[in-house]
Amino acid sequence: MLPMFGQSWSVFAPKPIDGDYHISVRAQVDNGDGLITTEWVDSVNREMDMIHHNLFPPRAAVAGNQLASDYRGAWRKLDDEQQKIVKLSYFKGDDWDSRLAAELKARSMNDSAKARNSTANFIENEKIASAYATQVARALWGENVKNVQFKVARQGIVPFAQRNKEDAKRPAASVIDSGWRGTTVADGQSDENFAKIFLSLEGVK
Repeated sequence: MLPMFGQSWSVFAPKPIDGDYHISVRAQVDNGDGLITTEWVDSVNREMDMIHHNLFPPRAAVAGNQLASDYRGAWRKLDDEQQKIVKLSYFKGDDWDSRLAAELKARSMNDSAKARNSTANFIENEKIASAYATQVARALWGENVKNVQFKVARQGIVPFAQRNKEDAKRPAASVIDSGWRGTTVADGQSDENFAKIFLSLEGVK
């Protein structure tokens, strides 16, 4: 169970983790005859392979999980109109990310300093998520990846009060869908090093 594997005991009297985070990635790849759309891949599940049965996992094992948590937290601070923009696709031209950022700022229904900071924080998380999705996509489908799409999900565990019920089920996952994005390469980003580690992982069943 991912909450057990992901639990941090570094803080005194921590609040136990009560849900799983996931990032799923797919891509549009140029195969010479046009763009083909890949299947979705749960990248966080693959990264959990570094934690499973490992008493001293590397910090990289929770990179995707932490990104999903940060992205969801930033998204929840956007207003309704901004959240609608996130679902739209931005990938055409070299300025797609600038146009997305400008639209998010323009659609804000609140001009307070707090709202502006929340928008800026989400834009930064969006950039990080796009760069992460780009690395995952290139590791899986090669250098001909043209566009990426990701979705961030959180699924809670069975509520404590229902833990002994035979028919107890986990609540449905809460999913944040992004539109298609162009590829993003951050400074110092190494596709080769990322792929070497990522492709060695099998995930946790």
